[in-house]
Amino acid sequence: MILREKENQEEWDVLVSSVAHATFLQSWAWGEGQAALGKEVKRFIVEENGEARFIAQAIKETRKGLAYWFVPGGPVGVGKY
Repeated sequence: MILREKENQEEWDVLVSSVAHATFLQSWAWGEGQAALGKEVKRFIVEENGEARFIAQAIKETRKGLAYWFVPGGPVGVGKY
């Protein structure tokens, strides 16, 4: 399996919209809203044999001086997962 960061909004939106159980928390627009609040946002795809298996939009949070990443509403399985 390969982990890739996705930086293309159109490709991300197409992939997220193709998964029936993906929530708005994985949408590019929601991530941009988080970024507007000053949070770092990264979007990842886990691929196997060239096909997406999981997607995850990760948000960096800082609380009491500690930083961590979380994936609200995910990661989301794509296809047979």
